[in-house]
Amino acid sequence: MRWRWVRKPIVVNDCPGFLVNRVLFALLSGLEMMLAEGADFQQIDKVMEAWGLPMGPAYLMDVVGIDTINHCYPVLTNGLPERFSKGDNWPTDIIFNAGRLGQKNGLGFYKYELNEKGKPAKLVDPDVVAMFESQFGAAKMLDKQEITDRLMLSMAMEMVHCLEEGIVASPAEADMSLIYGVGFPVFHGGICRWMDEQGLDSIVERADQYTQLSELYRPTEKLRQMAANRESFYS
Repeated sequence: MRWRWVRKPIVVNDCPGFLVNRVLFALLSGLEMMLAEGADFQQIDKVMEAWGLPMGPAYLMDVVGIDTINHCYPVLTNGLPERFSKGDNWPTDIIFNAGRLGQKNGLGFYKYELNEKGKPAKLVDPDVVAMFESQFGAAKMLDKQEITDRLMLSMAMEMVHCLEEGIVASPAEADMSLIYGVGFPVFHGGICRWMDEQGLDSIVERADQYTQLSELYRPTEKLRQMAANRESFYS
């Protein structure tokens, strides 16, 4: 079954990246940090697709365009520097500097060849594997829970900021924006519903494990209070 995005209007206030791109780039930053530590982007994509995303984050960047991704990063790093930052050896910079733009030129994290239907088919590219190995060492496998946590918690914490800043009016609208905007799996209910199901106390505890890596993971004081009071977004 082929994924198709459906457009639905949701009123949001202005902010760097607007709502959906802002929280999506929090997730993508989580990916970049894992790759810079030597994680395998192919494993991450497979884990997140099994979790329910329509495509893994590395594959998503290829579809969007590596040049487009790199063009958008400064919007967040300049607009929200307290949480968004780029390392000196950011994986997408390596990909981009090698002239790999994603599906648009057939070379990105993956390479692409037309299949029998004339559509770009994703293939593993040994050149990228070797390129990352030379920069970050041999790819290492991570625990599936760590992969999902490091991607979803960065997105979750940024959405919490958006709610507290009034960028989006309600958890329901926040969730709807991701379901329709990036294909967030409906059965998970959206990022706020997912946090509720996990339990905010668990979310805060798990996010705190990664705050030494990035401020993107740091829970807000209001979220800590909600967790302490056993509140939820949909209570």
